Amino acid sequence: MIGDFNSDSMTRNKNDQGKKLQRILNMFGLKNVIKKPTTVAASSETIIDLIISSEPSKVIKSGSLDPGILDHK
Repeated sequence: MIGDFNSDSMTRNKNDQGKKLQRILNMFGLKNVIKKPTTVAASSETIIDLIISSEPSKVIKSGSLDPGILDHK
């Protein structure tokens, strides 16, 4: 699955939507392969654009591109 989930997977707050999404992914044995921020603003960085896989070991390369015109990478 690929998409803008609007749930920050970098957050450490247990009540955050990102942690809820992580629990759901764990229930189904899924992993997000994106590890670096995909949205960068002046005061924050988040990983909300995810690539989710049931077999992350088969993902050879992942990351984000910076087009330079948006806050999303």
